[in-house]
Amino acid sequence: GYNRYKMVGEEGKTWNLRIENVTLDDDAKFQCQVGATEIVGPIRSKYAVVKVFASPQPPIITAGPMLILREKKMALVQCISKGGRPASVIKWRRNGELISEGIEEKVENMDGTKRMITVSSLTFEAYRNISGSVLECEAINDSDEESRKVSTKVEIEFEPQVSLTADRESVYEGDTVKISCTAEAFPSLVEYQWNVGGEEVKEARGAMELIIDADRTLNGKKVTCFARNKIGQRS
Repeated sequence: GYNRYKMVGEEGKTWNLRIENVTLDDDAKFQCQVGATEIVGPIRSKYAVVKVFASPQPPIITAGPMLILREKKMALVQCISKGGRPASVIKWRRNGELISEGIEEKVENMDGTKRMITVSSLTFEAYRNISGSVLECEAINDSDEESRKVSTKVEIEFEPQVSLTADRESVYEGDTVKISCTAEAFPSLVEYQWNVGGEEVKEARGAMELIIDADRTLNGKKVTCFARNKIGQRS
């Protein structure tokens, strides 16, 4: 089992241990021992420590290339770097800025090997202002000249935020008024519904605009636009 190990030197001089085709199994402590003679006892050298470096696999983010979250919910995303020796150090960035909070890192030996696995978990609350941002995981390993990176884009799902505008400020009997309903939402697929005085205007279902011919029966009645996506409904 030691055919890769050879003693190299000359009798009466220094002998060295040469290791060929180095593997992670060679990451260990080695000691030179000289057997006893009739006049000299056994000799043992100090330990020589051999450290073998191995590059890890490219890091992965468990969420994949797109991380879709619901607004105001707690999010958990993990980055994994495995197979390296020594273990990788993982750093998180959002739009290039280093993240220092909400990170928990776990380092273990991979089963039955000397290779290591690093799992970094990032926890944060999903606010709308981070929608469209890019989360980047950087794995740094002493065996590589350059770090390796992987990223995911964050999208935050939220219910519609509704605003109404009319094409005129003052309305008189006989006027025609166009009221527009604008909804900011994600997913952006939004259904619209209009109510006047608490009753649905069925003819305007699905429309973003409502056109009203003003008469005295509408005086004081409230016009409401409901916007709905799969997250919820707002007016």
